[in-house]
Amino acid sequence: AVAEQLNSIGTELQRRGDTRKALKFHQEALTILEWNKCNALLYDFVEKSKAFAIDMALTLRKIGNILREMNDFVGASEIQGMS
Repeated sequence: AVAEQLNSIGTELQRRGDTRKALKFHQEALTILEWNKCNALLYDFVEKSKAFAIDMALTLRKIGNILREMNDFVGASEIQGMS
């Protein structure tokens, strides 16, 4: 829920043109999703872990799009390769 809200804020900030701030919100969401995925695996919640992995991929795509918008094509390519 928190990561979803952070991603929503990041998307709105990007829409308004504040790409640097948007990037920070998406990166924070990614950190939370990674943590949640690891905890889900630790407690053997496989389906929950899969859901977090999907959310991570979508967040990585958002981060890659922002980096491309900021003309950081190397960073965008690296992020896109992770998703």
